Order: sequence, then C-alpha cells, then structure tokens
Amino acid sequence: MTITKAFDTSRWNHPNDEPIDFAQAYADGYRIHSPRASVGSYYIDPWFRRDFDAGRAAGFIEAPYHVTAPEYPDNLQVDKFIQALDGRVPDGVVIDAELHRDQTPIRVTACNRFHAERFSQMYPGRVLFYTNASFGNTYLLSNFGLPLFVANPGAGGGMNTNPAPYLPRLWDDFIAWQKDWKHAIPGVPDETNDYSEFQMSEQEARAYFGMEESEEDEMAIEQKLDDILTNQGVIISNQGIILQYLHDMAQNPVEPPTPPAPPAQRYYVQLKVDKTNARFVYRMKEGGIPIFQIYPGDSRPVAERIQFFKKDTPLLEVYKTRVRGDGNVYCYKLVGRFGRDGEELYVWAADVMKTW
Repeated sequence: MTITKAFDTSRWNHPNDEPIDFAQAYADGYRIHSPRASVGSYYIDPWFRRDFDAGRAAGFIEAPYHVTAPEYPDNLQVDKFIQALDGRVPDGVVIDAELHRDQTPIRVTACNRFHAERFSQMYPGRVLFYTNASFGNTYLLSNFGLPLFVANPGAGGGMNTNPAPYLPRLWDDFIAWQKDWKHAIPGVPDETNDYSEFQMSEQEARAYFGMEESEEDEMAIEQKLDDILTNQGVIISNQGIILQYLHDMAQNPVEPPTPPAPPAQRYYVQLKVDKTNARFVYRMKEGGIPIFQIYPGDSRPVAERIQFFKKDTPLLEVYKTRVRGDGNVYCYKLVGRFGRDGEELYVWAADVMKTW
C-alpha cells in the first residue's frame, strides 16, 4: 500500500531551542506534520505556533494534536486548543488520548467523547483519534466513530517492522500508524522523533484533509452556492446557526457535570493480572485499605484481564470516604467478599471497566 510519511513535534524536539528545518524534512518525503498544540485546559506548547507556521510554509499538511486530560473541564480544554491556534486554520485535528490521571474509564470516555463531538462539529471529516491498545482497552468504552491513529512502535520504542499494528479492541482498522518513537528525521535537531505512516498517497491525504478538490467536488460546491442564493430560508437558517455559535462561544465556560456513579449492581470488575499460580492476594493502599487482586491458577499470560463478578449480584458499593468533592469515586467496597483473614476488600475505581 502507498503510504505518506508523517511526524509530530513538541518542545521536546527542539534541544537547545533549535528550530526545525521543515524544508529539509519535506525534501525527504515527509508530508504530514502534527505539532502539539495543547494539553488539558492548562498548557499550550511554546513551539506550537512557530512549528505550525513553518510547516505550513514548507507545504506540509498541518494536523495539530490536543492531549485530553480527564481531570479538567472538557469545554475549557477545547477553549485552550482554540486559544493555541490563535486564528490559525488546521487541515485536520488529532485527539490524543493517553492520560487517565486516576480517573475512571467512564470519565475518561466522557471526556474524549466531548472532544470528539466538538472537534467533529468544527472540523467535520478531518478528526483522528490517537491512542494505543493498552490505553484504549483499559480506559475507553467507545471509539466515538472516529478513524484511528494508532501508536504501536516496536521493541524499546524503535521501528515496528510488523506488517500491521496491534489495534485497540474497539477498532478493526486504522488510518495512521505511529511506528517509531526514536526516529531520525532530516531537519529535526532531536534524533528520537515519532515517525508515522498514513495509509494513503499524498494526493489522497490532501483530498482527505480537504486541501484539494476534484472537478466533481467543485461542481457540487457551485450547486450548493446556487441553492443558497435561491433559498432565503437556508440563508436565514445559516445566519441563525452562526449567531447561536458566536453566542455560545462568548459565554463563560461551564464545566459539564461529572457522570454519576451507576448503581453498584450494574458494575463488574476486571483487574490486571501480574502473577500466576495464586488464588488471590491483597495489597495495602492509602489509609491501610486492602485492595483486592485476582490471579489465575494456571500459566495464562500475566497481562490477561479476567472478569470475576456476576451482573445479577450487587458486589460493589461506593466507599464513601473515598469520594472527591467533585463526585469522582476513588474506590469501591466489595460486598460480601472478604480476604483470607476476614478483612474487607476494595477495588480502585480505575479498575472498574464496564457497565451493563
């Protein structure tokens, strides 16, 4: 398959504050550039605007990325990304999901869903979702209907020479593959860069990101313009949408409500297995709280996750002294399950995987 070479940048790719020679990278066949724009609602990359402008001037497709941080208000994060752009118009946007910050899968999913919906409204058909199999399998309960930009380098973060990447369970296909985290790219001072391949030709990539239009596309646009000019109702409707959008953007941001904890009987739990040949153990956490772990009794892979609760029995209840002021739950108490010495057991909220 024809591929288009891509790379992403942040301030870490500028050792000693050296600029990137994008013309040299372009001459070496790279065509897509994803600079880091923002993280959560608190950070704008200091090199973002310079890298975006330099890449655009060199002819790159510019698809900046925003790192979601689920412990922060969702709408403030989108505002931070818009602030980072400072009027720039990207060719596409990458939602980077790699932080959980001890939030539950429900909250992590809700945060990324908000970004997926808002960015898709702003940049329809040009939004990619970046994650890796481990994070996706643990913290995401949906793929949000977005094409996947999968992070799957080889051993030690080097080049992955496999014919295909390892995908999160919610995706059966991908549009871009980050294959190497230690790549030397001509023109980039840092020699340990993220190298990616988009599964399309350069012409297809430019069409995908709306940078080139076919003759049929141009005819369709002309027809749409004719329709608008002859249909005042459409014009009025569009004006109303624009005015409502400007009104909404001018309002003070309001944090979306934190999803309430579902009833305990709707939960089941999966915990990461890190040993074999044991029935279970518990480990002490903050405040002496014993945290339950289940281990398989045979030689199954230690990375396996296993389900051990039935949905028709209420086995989890919120541990009230471990609830934050914003309603987020730190851990749950196991109902009717005790350790070998009769001690009560608890499960960290991050280990609660799904609901029925």
